[in-house]
Amino acid sequence: MEENFESPPRQQRTDVKAGGSRSFTASETKSNEKKERDNLFGVERAMSEANFFGRVQFRRGQLTRGFSMTQSMYSGMPPIHGSTNRNPVFRNCEMEPTVWRSVSLGPDIGRRFANAPEIQKLVHHKLQARKAIKKPPHPPGGYLEMATTFDTATDPEKIIVRIKSILTTMEIDFIEDLENYQFKCEVYPHGRRLTFDVRVFSQASKYAVEVHRRKGDSLAFSHMYKKFLRKCAESTLCSLDLCPPLSNTFAEDEEELFAEMDQNTIASTLKSVFEMAAAEFIDTKINAAATLSELSKGKAIVDWFAAKVDAHLEILKELLDHDAIDIHRAAACSTANFAAVRKDICEIFNKFGFVASLVKLLNSTNMQVTREASRALKNMGTFLGKDMKLEPKEIFCLLKSKDAYIRQNGIDLQQSLRFA
Repeated sequence: MEENFESPPRQQRTDVKAGGSRSFTASETKSNEKKERDNLFGVERAMSEANFFGRVQFRRGQLTRGFSMTQSMYSGMPPIHGSTNRNPVFRNCEMEPTVWRSVSLGPDIGRRFANAPEIQKLVHHKLQARKAIKKPPHPPGGYLEMATTFDTATDPEKIIVRIKSILTTMEIDFIEDLENYQFKCEVYPHGRRLTFDVRVFSQASKYAVEVHRRKGDSLAFSHMYKKFLRKCAESTLCSLDLCPPLSNTFAEDEEELFAEMDQNTIASTLKSVFEMAAAEFIDTKINAAATLSELSKGKAIVDWFAAKVDAHLEILKELLDHDAIDIHRAAACSTANFAAVRKDICEIFNKFGFVASLVKLLNSTNMQVTREASRALKNMGTFLGKDMKLEPKEIFCLLKSKDAYIRQNGIDLQQSLRFA
């Protein structure tokens, strides 16, 4: 019932009044057409201006005409049976892509519309705003951590892009704050949480990149900074002469920190670790949980745990249910390592409520915790299948995750449990 707006035909119209009607002359008809075009021009202009003032890409509106409404819609006069208002009533608005020169009112009005002074002024200000990119801030108080800071003459935009690529290559989780030229980073070297910031500052005619440790082991941070600095040199952010040699203890081709040990050493070591994990002091628990997450990578240690699982099962379950995020990640990692190679351990975990504890960790605000919890569930699902005490709705958060590693764990777990 609706039709696209077109200029009314140049013919006589009838205006219904209370008691009669009259015909319009050609000049009156032409004047009415001009008013209708001006009204539509105003609507399109307002919608296009909204495209400049807002950050969202609006679309140009095209008005369509529907039925004419009764006269009582516009006045307090009682309606006359069968009477209609002569002016078109616009009932809806259809959206089309924004095309500045392609305005539905004809080429003449389109040129006037696109070249209007106020529109050109808005375009100019918007382009200038894009060019006026905010420079990095100056260091607070003029102080920088000189031991972990280097200068660079690279443009700030390129610095941000290259740092982001380096952090991704080093598998470091980060949250970027582009307005302040800052990256808040988190990594777990040898199971222990290390947090630090990477910031870009303005300094004289150059720029400075500062890496500042927030929390974690200072030795692990020193080794991480050396690797980060070497990556920056390879990306031409700084000179290779600034890069110190890596220590042998933390060489890139290092073997596992905890190699396979004999049975006596394993027994004495793990007994001490579980005693520390059961301690009341939080820092002792964190260190014990981190050590266990690394030790559990060895098959001989997994076999020892399977033989002594009854004595240490409650302690591991307590670590999973603890309030500290640092403990969550290490406990989930240890559970995933234990469940990766032995079905009997998976069956015990499933029986004593480990699945429910891991599902709670899937909603953690820490990405590393969610990754390790999803890995533990995936390993258990590989051995247990449908026998695993897990509902389909409990793994939907994995399938919708933005992290590719977590999504893959969710897909593998879904296939193991045959939910698909």
